[in-house]
Amino acid sequence: MGISRATAADAEAVHALRMVVFARVAEDYADPALPPLAEGLHDARAEFETHVVFKAVEGGRIVGAVRASIEGDTVLIARLVVDPDSEGREIGTALAQAAEDAFPEARRFELFTGDRSHPSLAIWRKLGYREDRREPIGHYELVYLSKDV
Repeated sequence: MGISRATAADAEAVHALRMVVFARVAEDYADPALPPLAEGLHDARAEFETHVVFKAVEGGRIVGAVRASIEGDTVLIARLVVDPDSEGREIGTALAQAAEDAFPEARRFELFTGDRSHPSLAIWRKLGYREDRREPIGHYELVYLSKDV
């Protein structure tokens, strides 16, 4: 498995993987209106103009992805996904680390995830992120995490 920077040519595969992963997340949260599910292929292509996107590739197939952007000295990390058949193999951790390493000038990293996304929360806590706050969204909460460098 290798981690590398994705290009706009990878947008369709990254988008398809996100749809699979977030459809499962939507089931777990009983919320079919999760924002990632509303993003179309056009949105996925456009993000390459404003974000750095990393991909995990195994056997010629994208099995994970994450995106990040910087505002000032703060990096915003989002949309970390791993193919359900590839979970439990540190792919998410490797992608998260790649997103951090892409911005050596950063002083802070921020992200959010759902309170029921235990594997995601475990990755971020393992990498030294701390919980800043929780925001109720209907019957679940968004957990905001950050790490100062």
